[in-house]
Amino acid sequence: MASLRPSFRLFSLAPAPARVCIATPPSLPATRRSFFDISRLSSLLDSSPVNISVSRTLPYPPSALYRLVSDVDSYSQFVPFCEESKVTKWATVPAAADAASSDPVRVPVEAYLRVGILGVNEVFTSRLRCDPGVAVEALSGDAAVAAGASAAVRSGPLKSLVTKWTISPVLIPGTDAQKAGSTHSEEAQQSLVQLQLNYDFRDPAKNIAGRALSDGVAAKMIEAFEAQARRVIAGKDEPVVSPLAGLNIPAPIKAFAKSQLQKEAEKK
Repeated sequence: MASLRPSFRLFSLAPAPARVCIATPPSLPATRRSFFDISRLSSLLDSSPVNISVSRTLPYPPSALYRLVSDVDSYSQFVPFCEESKVTKWATVPAAADAASSDPVRVPVEAYLRVGILGVNEVFTSRLRCDPGVAVEALSGDAAVAAGASAAVRSGPLKSLVTKWTISPVLIPGTDAQKAGSTHSEEAQQSLVQLQLNYDFRDPAKNIAGRALSDGVAAKMIEAFEAQARRVIAGKDEPVVSPLAGLNIPAPIKAFAKSQLQKEAEKK
């Protein structure tokens, strides 16, 4: 029979090392306030092409508004920052399907425009495309060449510019126009006017400047168009407002835009 031997477990009598506890300061609560908004800066310094769309419902028939927007020669009288406008070429196109007369319509197909903003003037040659009673589209730069304009339009500061006005009837339920399907004899008395701006400067710095101004300029353009409609269609005495009035542009961006545009102008 195997003898049983007691088992002994040896314990060290050496003192255990002292535990050192380092007090840490309480964590500071995260703050949402920032002195420098990186995301906003990135958007302001974006030099990619600019695309804007703004619309307004106006209490006028589409035919009257189309005549207004297709009168390119009058742009210098009311369009913000447009200092000179002149149609240089005309063409004859078929009348709209719902027009009162089937006679061909004379429309502008090319125009010279001079625009001044922040003390700098630029000249644009635009190719015009008119859909009588519906839309007027102005194209400059590469967009104009693609539409059949002379390659000379590429010589300007814009790589591409597309400005499009679209006019759609707003049919009010229960009215004669709605019942008749908006024929010319019973034309809708309200219209949805949409302005689309798509542009790309050759100089990325100008795209940055243009983006800082874009939303305000688009809003000013459609407001000016609405005021011109009140003058011409409604016969109201509407004052001409400075295009810079009410533009909410951050001071540093405004200064940056002005300096970049002026530097480019000095190179010419």
